Amino acid sequence: MAEFEGRQTYFRPEVSPPDGPSPLGRRGYGSCTFCHSSDTVWQHDLNASLCRFRTMFGKGKVWSTSHKVCDRCEHLYNASEYAALARLQTTNPPSYDDELADHLIGLAAFCRADRGPRELEQPDFPPGFEPWEEYTGADFVFGVWPEERRAVVDGVELVASPWPSLDLTAVFRVLWTWAERDKPDEVTATLMIARVAEVLAWPETNALSWLAEQR
Repeated sequence: MAEFEGRQTYFRPEVSPPDGPSPLGRRGYGSCTFCHSSDTVWQHDLNASLCRFRTMFGKGKVWSTSHKVCDRCEHLYNASEYAALARLQTTNPPSYDDELADHLIGLAAFCRADRGPRELEQPDFPPGFEPWEEYTGADFVFGVWPEERRAVVDGVELVASPWPSLDLTAVFRVLWTWAERDKPDEVTATLMIARVAEVLAWPETNALSWLAEQR
């Protein structure tokens, strides 16, 4: 756990936070990165060059560069309570043997890339629309999103759920579980984009059916 121990003396001072308010984070939109609470208060921007990490089995992962955090999880994070944060992210029971360990590895990468917290502003986006960058680092998403469910406000690219009964967290779960249903080395970038576009054209009943199968 040496990476965790060095966060406040090495990782944070190494990368200074950007100047000015972030255009992405808005209080009341999105959910907490760690516990999925909608009562978000803080935003953490990450250094994109430090966001990649590998799980216990060597699978490559990458954090998106913008994350919202609720006040409870922010206090846990600042108190270095990483095990508690990892448990909040882990399903009960765990979906696989090393899930908790993988979340701890991910937290080490998060700490390394973290530019520091900032308090979120009050929301001023259209109801239901949120920045896609708060949910994924896949920059092709906005281009394939249904035109009537995307918008640009003050230079920020926003998306809204294409299915009324699902929030964006659930929407992205549908997208990625469908697009990545094969072995990782069988899913090319072109195939990934095509599958995401395919899912976004589904009727709501198809999305609900697929999501139910993943539980």
